[in-house]
Amino acid sequence: MRRASAGASPIAQLGVSEFFLGVTSIPIIDNAAEHGADLMMAAKNTMDLAFNAFEEAAVALGVGVVTVVSLYGEPNWLEGAQLLAV
Repeated sequence: MRRASAGASPIAQLGVSEFFLGVTSIPIIDNAAEHGADLMMAAKNTMDLAFNAFEEAAVALGVGVVTVVSLYGEPNWLEGAQLLAV
């Protein structure tokens, strides 16, 4: 590892680029509690995918909208914006 100057930022002292840190490390640290809870639930074998009626209706509506918007096979910017809105 090369030696950073005394006034260098902590990112420069790590020897990684800001882009790499922003794309990989920060999202992992940001979701650390969620990842920990997922690991604990998986270890206890208590992960179930129980959805309530509202969640099922939202998924069905999303699938229906995507089907209608992409029906013709030639999407344009307005259809893309509609998909993003879903």
